[in-house]
Amino acid sequence: MRVAVPRPLRRVFDYAAPPDGAPPIGARVRVPFGRSSLVAVVASHSDESAHDLKPVSEVFDSMPLLPPDLLTLANW
Repeated sequence: MRVAVPRPLRRVFDYAAPPDGAPPIGARVRVPFGRSSLVAVVASHSDESAHDLKPVSEVFDSMPLLPPDLLTLANW
């Protein structure tokens, strides 16, 4: 799955979904990022990656926190 992190980077990052299933697009998750961990937002689901993926550490939301129209605006 691809997540957007709260950093001034215009790209998303790939992470492995947790064993109990991928959270919905727009949900918040905690991911390892460098030497720290960040709260990120699930931007899309994808099973393809050229890298070994680190797993998501924690899922905060079972329902999307951000509505689809706001995600569309953010992607624009």
